[in-house]
Amino acid sequence: SQGSCLIVNTLNSAQFTVNKDFSDDAADVVGVSLSCDTGVVSPAGVQNLSEAAPVQFTVSGYTGDPGCTATESSIPAGYTSDATACSAVALSTGECTITNTLNTAQFTVNKDFSDDATDIVGVSLSCETGDVLPAGVQDLSEAAQVQFTVDGFTDDPNCTAVESNIPAGYTSDATACTAVALSTGSCTINNAVNTGTFTVRKTF
Repeated sequence: SQGSCLIVNTLNSAQFTVNKDFSDDAADVVGVSLSCDTGVVSPAGVQNLSEAAPVQFTVSGYTGDPGCTATESSIPAGYTSDATACSAVALSTGECTITNTLNTAQFTVNKDFSDDATDIVGVSLSCETGDVLPAGVQDLSEAAQVQFTVDGFTDDPNCTAVESNIPAGYTSDATACTAVALSTGSCTINNAVNTGTFTVRKTF
């Protein structure tokens, strides 16, 4: 009698999941694609990725333990992307996470009265991009500076501090707080007390 046998070749197949982490837990959807040194990735092309919906890719026909790289696209404005943990990751690792950190910076407005007065004025801050907190007019004095937080900005926007409720008898100079780069970090509004000269002459 003749014997027989069956040799089965199984196509290598593995899953690789890409996760998303926003530092502020935003619900934004970005794009992500996966490439590996060997094998065929499915689904191909750019897929929708969010914190709530990771993307699971299947890699078929690979050899060894190929490195895989996830590439993010459509990054929301105001965030800095860090895909380091998803660069050249061994397929056997099974997953990675792309982190998007909300851009945030502090900007401090200081007050200087030429006569060191203790008066309190109002100040607000606006920037070309980003959201400023606290919003609206805040109390500012020589003794109590105001620190604003700017979130979600792009590049290095210019910021302008506007003074209100200027005390009578003073001249305000906010030049140093006009269109100042956010990265500068602070500025000072000066109030100079108005002074003048009055001469009295005596005639006999």
